[in-house]
Amino acid sequence: MKRMVLAQKSAVFFAIAALCLLVFAPSSGASEESRKCYFLEDCEAAAEAALETGDDAARIEYLSQAAEFAKGERAAELRSKLAEAHLFRGLAGGADAMECYSKAIELNPDMALAWRSRGWLLLRSGNLDAAITDFNRAVELEPDDAEARGARGQALLKKGRLVSAAADFDRAAKIDPGAAAFYNRGLARSDMADYAAAVVDFDRAVAIGGPNPHFLLERAVAQLNRGFANRAMEDLRVALAADPVNLQAGYHFVAALIYAGERAAAEDAMRRFFGKGFALDAPEYDYFRLELSGLRIILNEVKLMGGLPEPKNLAASAAAANEKGRVDTAAAYYSAYLFISPENAAAAYNLAACLEMTGERRKAIQYYYRYLYLAPGAADRAEVLDAILKLSE
Repeated sequence: MKRMVLAQKSAVFFAIAALCLLVFAPSSGASEESRKCYFLEDCEAAAEAALETGDDAARIEYLSQAAEFAKGERAAELRSKLAEAHLFRGLAGGADAMECYSKAIELNPDMALAWRSRGWLLLRSGNLDAAITDFNRAVELEPDDAEARGARGQALLKKGRLVSAAADFDRAAKIDPGAAAFYNRGLARSDMADYAAAVVDFDRAVAIGGPNPHFLLERAVAQLNRGFANRAMEDLRVALAADPVNLQAGYHFVAALIYAGERAAAEDAMRRFFGKGFALDAPEYDYFRLELSGLRIILNEVKLMGGLPEPKNLAASAAAANEKGRVDTAAAYYSAYLFISPENAAAAYNLAACLEMTGERRKAIQYYYRYLYLAPGAADRAEVLDAILKLSE
């Protein structure tokens, strides 16, 4: 959360702030007793002065005192400010910030900012249902709050409720047409296999926000899923120039080479990017772990056999693992199969089915949509859409 500092303040304010620093905060190492203040206005002024000097401990202390002096809505506003002050401390301040936002909501249930901010904390902690509840209330209070709608969209996206997420991102983009809104809507559309529309959104994000590596990576993935390997490689080269060790970008760059029929170049790139191995449990790749598991299978084959494995062998290994009840292993093999043969509808369906069994709802939905994209006339289309609907609940 960004520290909000007003660019212009009156000379009177600075005089008061300086006086408060002298009276209430003589040094950054001042004791709690020396920071004692006795009037609401004094506490608030001292907190503002502490903000100017970057003394977070003093600011927290003064805001805490001010919140005790205040009543009603004013007390709620101060609790919200206190929560922000705690967040400046980083992860260590998260629990205190959560408590402050909860107290602010208790004091003023109509304070949209507190609902939205607590929702963000819940989203960051992975408590998606509670986060969505808080964002619902924030949007109810302020329907045109683009940040609340965008945040709720992110929570819905993580839950696999892609249509609802896209609707929130769409509304957010109309209220505040920033790069983030278009990027997030592009993610939802890409997950639903609406790759052409996703590319349009990523184009808008790049036009507004510049060549952000995240924007370029996701646009490349959408282009690759459409079959435009060369366009994907253009974006991936730029993304890799900015972050040469990005596993996701490297993975898709190799996939684009395979899609373009450049198998020798793909094998060389694979050794270059992944020859030293990689950590599957890296937190930044949590959502990408399935694909990395499949990649590890392919790397082992390349080392043993000297080249990329045959898709039919990967399919056989996946089926064998599935028969033994090793669904996670089967999913990794189907992921590897799609890496080598990205237009195989049966592999997409089987991977989605494995993911459904393991409870990975969003990924399952994503690959069911991929299956329908690859097999638009599939006889089981209605059943698959029904499965998507159930997974989205």
